[in-house]
Amino acid sequence: MTKEHRLDLIGTQFGRWVVVGQSHKNASGEVFWLCRCECGKERPVKAGSLRCGRSTSCGCAHRDAVTQHGMTGTPTFRSWDGMLQRCTNPKAPDYDRYGGRGITVCEAWRDSFNQFLIDMGTRPEGMTLDRIDTDKGYEPRNCRWATGKTQQRNRRMMPKLTHDGVTQTFSDWAEATGIPAKVLLWRFRNGWNAEKSLTTPIIEGRGRKRTD
Repeated sequence: MTKEHRLDLIGTQFGRWVVVGQSHKNASGEVFWLCRCECGKERPVKAGSLRCGRSTSCGCAHRDAVTQHGMTGTPTFRSWDGMLQRCTNPKAPDYDRYGGRGITVCEAWRDSFNQFLIDMGTRPEGMTLDRIDTDKGYEPRNCRWATGKTQQRNRRMMPKLTHDGVTQTFSDWAEATGIPAKVLLWRFRNGWNAEKSLTTPIIEGRGRKRTD
């Protein structure tokens, strides 16, 4: 029996989903749970998508946000929608640099454009959505409207790691090695040298910081 099946998720709520039963495993051995959305629709959802917050509804949360605020197509809405696409849609062009490496959107923003608007206000002309710490996700304390110049300066100020004569940000190394940036940063702050940080694999099932 898999770890996901040993962990009984029945009755657990993930956003608008409530797990109502076990569903199936696909050919790769990934476990799916049968979930019921608040709107009444039921659908099998992959366990990993539930646990990491990638799936929180049948899609009605996004549809509600689009239809209720009257700001579809505005610069502010485009910034919100682009943020969601980068972090939650594996088919999005930039997904590998965002959702693919663990960058998430806080639940309040993921489920509600109105809440995003309350927290951030309308997008000023000439500015775009910027994360202050690029190794952390999208949430009120880590986001601001910024000019391109500010964002470039922010990228220059990011901590960097040098290995074999190549100096890159932790985000760039994460993309090159497949090791999440937050893990590389943890290793660096705990005294690991560059070679050990970039070449030591993560042992599955022991947590991201248990790498020995």
